[in-house]
Amino acid sequence: MNPNKALWEKGDFTRIAESMRESGEALVKSLGITKGLKVLDLGCGDGTMALPEAKLGADVLGVDIAKNLVEAGNKRAQEHGLTNCKFQEGDASNLHELKDQTFDLVVSIFGAMFAPKPFDVANEMARVTRPGGLRRMPRPMRMQAGVHRTFNVRYGLA
Repeated sequence: MNPNKALWEKGDFTRIAESMRESGEALVKSLGITKGLKVLDLGCGDGTMALPEAKLGADVLGVDIAKNLVEAGNKRAQEHGLTNCKFQEGDASNLHELKDQTFDLVVSIFGAMFAPKPFDVANEMARVTRPGGLRRMPRPMRMQAGVHRTFNVRYGLA
């Protein structure tokens, strides 16, 4: 088993996520999400950002390495009646199941920060973003993940 997957499936991270709901919603409001926008949320957990994105009308796919968090995210989306929000298992550093240039917006709060290969995550974020689309990861997270230079120089992010 992937050791990163084993780590994230070991604990109940939904309890931690509950304390982040308000800040997740605030961050989503700053993204300029509109109805029909195709959003990929990497390292989405149980949907701290994915659900608010979907509530604003985006078509959201949340990808997380942990099966238990994906299940929790799908359950939360169903409880909120969000048919435009789906969660699936996947590794942010290898999104082979997703087509190139698919998403208008790719967001990662923790997907790169805790990934063993953050530069691979940055490359995958770029690959699945359509031309003219946006990739967003908070600056402190980019710096901690060691991908700050990659995002700012290679992908033109501020």
